[in-house]
Formats: sequence, structure tokens, C-alpha cells
Amino acid sequence: MMIANLYDLFLRYCRPTRKTPRLLVVDDEPHIRNIIEGILGHAFEVFRAESGPKAKAILQSSPDQFDVVLLDITLPGITGDQWVLPFLKLNPKLSIIMLGSHQDTPDQHKFSLENGAVDIIPKPFDHRHLCNQITKLALGK
Repeated sequence: MMIANLYDLFLRYCRPTRKTPRLLVVDDEPHIRNIIEGILGHAFEVFRAESGPKAKAILQSSPDQFDVVLLDITLPGITGDQWVLPFLKLNPKLSIIMLGSHQDTPDQHKFSLENGAVDIIPKPFDHRHLCNQITKLALGK
């Protein structure tokens, strides 16, 4: 049997021998948070926040316990690109993936990447690509 991607490899060989990676999903749309938890919840411990301040509170409570943050760029109020640096100050080893949309500006993408985000995945996202990116980052820790 051929292993299709890194996510399958992770599920097959890595999960039993290491702690379950922790993922924080920050998006103001409940259905996006639910979809991501449905896709990744069996392999990752998924935490959810609907705003930057709530995500910051979660990260402050245990900053070294998270591996990856999925962060919506178009959060209401302070946008996601403005949260990259504060999150990385709490945990410099954190991998942040931005979730983009058609409402984003090129400047927001540039600002996010320049400040430490490792990738931008556009919505609607390809489930397999999302799984591969998160698995690659979680295993790289």
C-alpha cells in the first residue's frame, strides 16, 4: 500500500510515539473552525478561538504547548496579520499559517510573511494541502 502524503505518514507512524500536536484555529466564522476541527481533530488536539484576543488568552495560558496556529487574515477588529508578532512573542517556535480570502490585500499577505507567518493558505482551502502543511510543521518541531 502506498502512502499518499505526509499526513498519512504521520497517522501511521508518528502519532503513537510522540505527544499529540496542538493546533489553535483562529477564525471568526464558526463553520470554518468546525470544518478544520473535523478534518484534523483525529490527529491533532484542536483548540478554537473566534478572535485575536481570545487566541492570545489561550496562548498566554500555555504558550509552549502549541505547535501550529491557523490564523484568519480578515478577523474583525484587529486583523489576523496584526496578531502574528504578538503570538510569536509568546512562543517564538510557533508556526503560524494564515488563512486567506478574496478580501485580503497583497500588503496583508506581505506583512504576515515578513513578520513570521510561514504560509498563506487561501479559502476555500484544499483539505489535503492543509493537512500536509500542518503535519509538516508539527513534525518539524
